[in-house]
Amino acid sequence: MKKKVFLTLIFLSLLYAGIKWTASQGNPGVISDAKDQITQALWGLVLLGGAFVILNTINPELTILQIPKLSQIVSPTSTTAGEVPQYACKVDGAAVGDSCFKTEDCDGVCSSLDPRATCEPTITCGAKCDPQTLAQKNNTAYPARNSSELQNVMGCIQGKVGSIPGSKFTYDIDHSSCNYTRGTPGCEPSGRCSHTKNSCHYGGSSGSDGALAVDYGGAGKSGSDKAKYFEAIVSAANQCGAKSGGARCENAAGQKVGCADATHVHVSAAGCDRN
Repeated sequence: MKKKVFLTLIFLSLLYAGIKWTASQGNPGVISDAKDQITQALWGLVLLGGAFVILNTINPELTILQIPKLSQIVSPTSTTAGEVPQYACKVDGAAVGDSCFKTEDCDGVCSSLDPRATCEPTITCGAKCDPQTLAQKNNTAYPARNSSELQNVMGCIQGKVGSIPGSKFTYDIDHSSCNYTRGTPGCEPSGRCSHTKNSCHYGGSSGSDGALAVDYGGAGKSGSDKAKYFEAIVSAANQCGAKSGGARCENAAGQKVGCADATHVHVSAAGCDRN
């Protein structure tokens, strides 16, 4: 309504200036005044149009000269007093169970590790990296432990090889949260896990009883002594219920190599659905 008033005033100003010019009878002073009035009216029209575009972009209510109403600010999640929402990210197009964590309003260590991730509100922020919560979410053993199947395989191997003085790494000691996320490092400050995602060290993609793989170190042996020691472990593992192809010599990168060039022997239990 008020916009129409301004337009009407500009139109009347232009009309008056036109009449004034027509009735000037060639008087230079009157014609000059009429031109100035027309110019000013046109500038007013331009300014009015520009102001309308800007205000309409900011808030349409401003174009009708009304104070905008305050809108209620809605939290992205419904939480009880004192709780801060957190977001678990599901990756579009990724394999079932593929997930990551992203901090929005929280000061935790979780962060999004995939640019395809989209956030969905879930549990409260303080619980997102809690080991027991992660284990429940991913159906993994809590606390981290060796599965009974792996324990049986390791006991059998020792019975056949005898003394095994070297290191025996099963579940992840250096990056503990990875044991509960099956190797997704979203809750690790370093952003990494010791093994690949769904490794048998994390129970594969579905194991829920604990680690299903062990890495035997070289016990300080070298050359032919190390090769024979590793070969004895591989042979024993194949007789003790290891997964087919799951007992092998590997280098530090986890690649299968000859036992003379290996840094450890990897053994996966038969119940693991990965490597």
